[in-house]
Amino acid sequence: VKVSDLLNMEKLLSFNDLKALGKLREHRVGMFCIFISHQWLGNVHPDPFGSQFKILKAAVKKVVDGSIAVEGDVSAQLRFGTMRLSRAQRNRIRNGYVWFDWFSVPQIASRET
Repeated sequence: VKVSDLLNMEKLLSFNDLKALGKLREHRVGMFCIFISHQWLGNVHPDPFGSQFKILKAAVKKVVDGSIAVEGDVSAQLRFGTMRLSRAQRNRIRNGYVWFDWFSVPQIASRET
């Protein structure tokens, strides 16, 4: 899913919803992609009230517009210090894609045990 499409989503859409809207893209070599992992807050939907998605969207928006610093892990900070992303790096993210398990992988609707 394009970063711009993620930022325009009103709520966290599923794989099937985004497929029907023509928003899913197949990964290609050279494609800049952000991989997102998170804790599921429900058994059927990962974020039933949209609380994590709202925070995710706000964070991505701040990274893209440069209003938040992105830091590496502790060892990277010790070696290189803290740096702000350049305009070119932010544009690469803005024009990139997001892989998020809920909408990048078809989900099993229900399971019987």
